[in-house]
Amino acid sequence: MDYLEQSLEEISKLKNSISFLILTATSIETHHLHLYLKPVNGYDKVIKVFNDKFTFYIGVFGVYQIVHVQCGTMGSISSNSSIITTKEAIDIWDPKAVIMIGIAFGLDEMSQKIGDVLVSESLIPYNVRRVGEQTIYRGSHPEAGHILLDRFKSQAKNWNFKVDENNKASTIFGPLLSGEELIDNKEYRDQLLSAFRNAKGGEMEGIGVSTASVNKKLEWIVVKGICDFADGNKGKNKNQNQNLAAASATSLAHLVLSSPNAFSDLCFIPQKSQSIQIPTQLVKEVLFDFYSLEKEKFYLERGEDKNLSKVLDFYSVWVSGETGCGKTTSILRNLIIRRKSFVYINLAACIGCSINELFCQIYVDLIQNISPKSSPKRFDNLRDIIKEISLLLKSSFPSKENFIYIEEIPVDSEESFKILIQQFFSLIITVNKENIKFIFSSLLSPTDHIVDGQKKIYEKIKFLRYDLWSENDCESLAKIISENLNLLFGEPERKQIIEASGGSPRLIKRIFRDYIVCIDQPNMTLDRILKETLTEFK
Repeated sequence: MDYLEQSLEEISKLKNSISFLILTATSIETHHLHLYLKPVNGYDKVIKVFNDKFTFYIGVFGVYQIVHVQCGTMGSISSNSSIITTKEAIDIWDPKAVIMIGIAFGLDEMSQKIGDVLVSESLIPYNVRRVGEQTIYRGSHPEAGHILLDRFKSQAKNWNFKVDENNKASTIFGPLLSGEELIDNKEYRDQLLSAFRNAKGGEMEGIGVSTASVNKKLEWIVVKGICDFADGNKGKNKNQNQNLAAASATSLAHLVLSSPNAFSDLCFIPQKSQSIQIPTQLVKEVLFDFYSLEKEKFYLERGEDKNLSKVLDFYSVWVSGETGCGKTTSILRNLIIRRKSFVYINLAACIGCSINELFCQIYVDLIQNISPKSSPKRFDNLRDIIKEISLLLKSSFPSKENFIYIEEIPVDSEESFKILIQQFFSLIITVNKENIKFIFSSLLSPTDHIVDGQKKIYEKIKFLRYDLWSENDCESLAKIISENLNLLFGEPERKQIIEASGGSPRLIKRIFRDYIVCIDQPNMTLDRILKETLTEFK
């Protein structure tokens, strides 16, 4: 992420707008938090401020303006640890509440899993103890802010975060152990669990955060994902588990802080969405429906495009694939960018027509494109129509290469599609000129209906299948759109759009278009826009 470096004096006016101080302890935790950060109004980047031994970041998390700082060291009481970091951050920024987001260890492998999120109802400082013949734990158990805890409990019901293909993360509320040791020993862990049977997990920074916050009479809470079980296996899949845990905890916190009304009791003012003022013409160009050379910079070239380009030099082509997967745009783009001469015929209006009527429509469209002053003839049978189409093409394109592009082929049933395929093959064979090529586009693939007597058609035509897009291709398209329209989406929001699109580039563009149209409306969020768009799109 790129940041805008500013001095403390340059952004002093933002202090009064800061609602939350958010702390992390590791670079992994910071990375996942920053994926969600967006610039505050009036800025195009998240702000970075250097002050003494700390680096602060100011941005919007959910709908609230926050300041973030990563502790210099893990733990609560050492130099640059959470208590010092929290105290100095509160003194400088005067936030209204404090949240610690990060990773922790769980205590029960049977009922908990990696990626579940622990939310502190209270903290248990297990290092505060008298060690004699018996170990006596003496520290008080500070309770999390009542309003913060209530909002996390109420909003967690709407949270949905997948830890793998089959399982969702759970939220676990309760007391958390907090101490200075990095525990990875099952015997020691079980000793602590025996002493504090109601504990749900443990971490290292919470006591420092709570102490500094309580001293300033601020609400606080600790929100941490489970990355291990402190049982001696911390090193197993360590990076993967820590990233999953940090992503999970950040996702939950982001959901809670996305409610504009949840913290009105604390007098928090949500950041208003910036009014999106993008020139209409630019939106139409970036989110184009029909390709032209002027829109090439907004097009994502994929392997399918390059493959089609090679095939067109030697064969006619039949492209099949689900609706919305980009068949039409890919075909038109290849024809236009390679300066191919072509006649475009769209049969979308021919739903319910007979085979004869379809070919009559093809003939009429060809006449209108090739010889507009001529009057179409009338025919009694399909053979005569195909023969006339063949003669028209041969006489119109005696030597110059030309493509006849027929798309939106209507299909009422598998049987009618099979008959239609056979007639198209008959047309290709009847024309039988190398300079005249056909391009067909349909939802269904014709290869399942090629009978033994038609195998020679493979010498004339290549059959290509376009699938719905991969996550990486969808991500690349969303990035092109976001950057060209200057839409400041965080990575999780882009992923939300991509997941909702189901691999359809058409739906991705529709979502962006609806976002631009609707986002300035009261109470419109990305979640609501996605829900309404998907309902309409279906």
